[in-house]
Amino acid sequence: MAGYSGGRKSICPGLASIETMKVLHGPHVLEHPKASVGNLEGNPLHIEATEIALMAGVDFNVNVTIDDQRRLTGIFAGDIVESHLAGVRFVEKQVKVTLPKPVDAVLVSSAGYPLDTTFYQAVKGILAAVEIVKPNGSIILVAECSQGIGSGPFTDLILKTKDLKQFIHDIHDPANFVIDQWQLEELAKAANKAEIYCYADGIPYDQLKDLFVQPIRTPAEGIECVLSKHGSDAQIAVLPDGPYVLAKVEN
Repeated sequence: MAGYSGGRKSICPGLASIETMKVLHGPHVLEHPKASVGNLEGNPLHIEATEIALMAGVDFNVNVTIDDQRRLTGIFAGDIVESHLAGVRFVEKQVKVTLPKPVDAVLVSSAGYPLDTTFYQAVKGILAAVEIVKPNGSIILVAECSQGIGSGPFTDLILKTKDLKQFIHDIHDPANFVIDQWQLEELAKAANKAEIYCYADGIPYDQLKDLFVQPIRTPAEGIECVLSKHGSDAQIAVLPDGPYVLAKVEN
């Protein structure tokens, strides 16, 4: 939602109180169309977090970039704004993939351990895919989810939620704020755009039905569902590294 990690995020949300999170991770910020992956320009979460970090008086910042083997590829240090932007520009060159137009379906993982230990974390794979799937398209998520759904508050929230539209309506009232609600809010955005199929070893098949996804018993079953829905000539993009890939559509 902040566009990119690093920089100001060490301060906000890194050192922020829950009262700050209620605002920054509230619907009036997260429902903004520019609060999206890979975007800083006009992104209200990025702008507010940067302002807070500067108010806190941060005078030095150190961030690193890594490759798919978790090896260092770059170190960016200095002014919290300028060094962060330098890191962003470097990362974009390494991970951005541009498609000429949206595709019918996307097969995506959450890049394996540790980003797929819970369904809460695995949603980040869905968010990587939603950028390039066409409206009414399909997303196939493959994730281990060895530790189940997620934190207690998130698990309770998603299991008691029966209607995502009603959920989005309700969270506009600050009195209904729940820790980790923002990940269900992000899932709701994706589910509103595409049908989501999910294969997860660590979550019982019948329980997956309560997570606003269509459970599948194998990844191959998901491909069969996509071909049945979109036709044998359906365009399917594959993102094996999910959140580590910045997939975008031209223009």
